[in-house]
Parts: sequence; structure tokens; C-alpha cells
Amino acid sequence: MRPASIQWFERLYLGSLVIGLANLLFHYGKLSSMMGSLGGSMGFVFVSFFAGLAISLAFWYLVARRASNLAKWFLVALVALGLLGLPGSFSMTGTLGTPYIALGALATLVQTVSVGLLFTPEARRWFADKGAPTSPDVFE
Repeated sequence: MRPASIQWFERLYLGSLVIGLANLLFHYGKLSSMMGSLGGSMGFVFVSFFAGLAISLAFWYLVARRASNLAKWFLVALVALGLLGLPGSFSMTGTLGTPYIALGALATLVQTVSVGLLFTPEARRWFADKGAPTSPDVFE
């Protein structure tokens, strides 16, 4: 049985991905016009987004289901990079709009909280045991 912190990591991390997808869909028109003015296409945006989504789902699986310590640290690094880029995204408010930037920031913050859950004592024990099933009372 996976500890509660791993289950919450999973919920929050997947929730952040849903927020990102909703953000892309809600702001399709604005992104499309911006890409058109830059000479790009929405096809590139969608391919980039779904490639990132596939990578994110792979990390979710490796961390939440396979207890991969290596994947956990790669995920921590990626979320840290996202946090470092967050202040720069606020400068794009005029171009992309406050709702788009706010939803992106929310997704980043939810990911940060989810990754923080990977460092609770119960999660550290679970990773140390390589995700081996244990009795539920071990984590109480």
C-alpha cells in the first residue's frame, strides 16, 4: 500500500497537469493569434504541450507507481526550473493576459506542493523500500 503522501502527490501532480491542459484550451484563441503574429502555428504549441505532457506522465508513473528515486530527483529538478522561470512569466502578462499567467502559476505551485510531499518521512521510507507493499499501520 502506498502512503498517503504518495497518494496526495499523485492527485496534486495529475491535477496540475489538468490545470495546464485547461489553460491551453481556454486560451486557445489568444495563443493562436500570438503564434500567428510570430509566424508560428498552433500545431507547434500542441506538439510541444503534448510532448511535455507525455514526459510528465512518465515521471508520474515512475515516481508514484514504481518508487523510482532517480525519477523523483529529475522531477524535483524540473519543478525547480519551473519555479525559477515563474517570475519571468509574469512579464508576459501584457501579451498572454493575467488569467493565462495566473493558471500557469497555479499549476506550477500545485506541482511544487506535490513534489514537497515526496519528502515526508513516510514517503522517504516508501522510496527506501522501493515501493514495497507494507501494512497500513506502518504509516500512522
